[in-house]
Formats: sequence, C-alpha cells, structure tokens
Amino acid sequence: EKERERDKWSLFCVTHINATTVKETTGRPYRFVHVVRDPVQAIVSAYLYEKQQVNTHDRYHRIVANAENEDTALRDLTEFMMPGLRAMAQQFEMSENDHNALNIKLEDFAADFRDTAARMFSFLGVPPQDLDRFLEVAAKQDIHGQKADEFAHSNHVTDGKYDKTPLLKKVLGDSRFEEELKLMKHALGYSCCP
Repeated sequence: EKERERDKWSLFCVTHINATTVKETTGRPYRFVHVVRDPVQAIVSAYLYEKQQVNTHDRYHRIVANAENEDTALRDLTEFMMPGLRAMAQQFEMSENDHNALNIKLEDFAADFRDTAARMFSFLGVPPQDLDRFLEVAAKQDIHGQKADEFAHSNHVTDGKYDKTPLLKKVLGDSRFEEELKLMKHALGYSCCP
C-alpha cells in the first residue's frame, strides 16, 4: 500500500523535456507543468549571471568570458540559447492544447509565489488538505522570503540589481534575432519591447 501511494505521488523535475516525451516515457497518465520565461529576459539574465561567475566551465560561461566585448557576448549567447528558446515556445503551444499540461510564467512566481505554487500543486493533484504542507516546503524557494543579505548575494537573482533595459534593447535590437524573438515573445504572451 505504501509503495502504491508513493508511486501515485512520484514527481520528477527535468528541464528541456516535452509532454510527449513524458507520456511516452512513463506510459501512464501524466500531469505536466511547463515553466516559461520571457526569452529576452532569459538571455540577459544568463549573461549577467555568467558575468558574475569566476571559474565556471560550462558553455554559457565560456561564451561570456571569452567574448571580446559585451555586444559579442550577447550575440553569441543569444545564438547559443535560441534552440532551447524555440523548444520552450513550441512546448508552450503544445501545452496550451493539452489538458494534462499547465504553462506557468516564471514571472508569476516572482509576482505572487504562494498563489502560483498553489495553482501548480492543485493542478498536479495535491489534495486540498495537503496543500498548506506543500506550500510551506515550497516557500523556501520564494525570493521574497529571503533576507536582504541573502538576496543581495544570490547570483541567481539579477532583477533589482541591474538596469537591464540597455541589455534587453541590445538583444532585441540585433537584426539576426529581432524578428524571431518578437514573435516568440508574442506567442508566449509577453509584451514586445522593453
């Protein structure tokens, strides 16, 4: 009985996977939460995050660290991230037409973490009597609950630390990506320009 209950609530979290793969992999009914982010904001945040890093050896960091200047770093990072951003937009569209999938914007967590987490957990089938317990555990991830010094030293949080507007304009103004990024932002429900 315990194993059946555990299996009922088994959840796994992955990045860059789509609902079709989940269905094919599990071979059973599924619920799928797809978290999206404004693609231009994602590029700029990745750039700012990697700029803060000293000794990371992943591809994102190498692009930023080895670029001759900011414009080159943003261009190369955008080019590198475009396949993943395209996949995000494609999955968003597929999820909109799948009653087993829920799209949530990352910005919704920042705007109202508790409500967004409750919506997600409810969609995943967490019983109402267990919802508060799930929300209590999840609350540790809410950036608004962090102390000021934790927030200030978090490399993962770039909002409120930088004026991103010039960088957002550079990314969106790059003629190689401008049209596709604008279409992507529109498809994901984001306003066009910073």
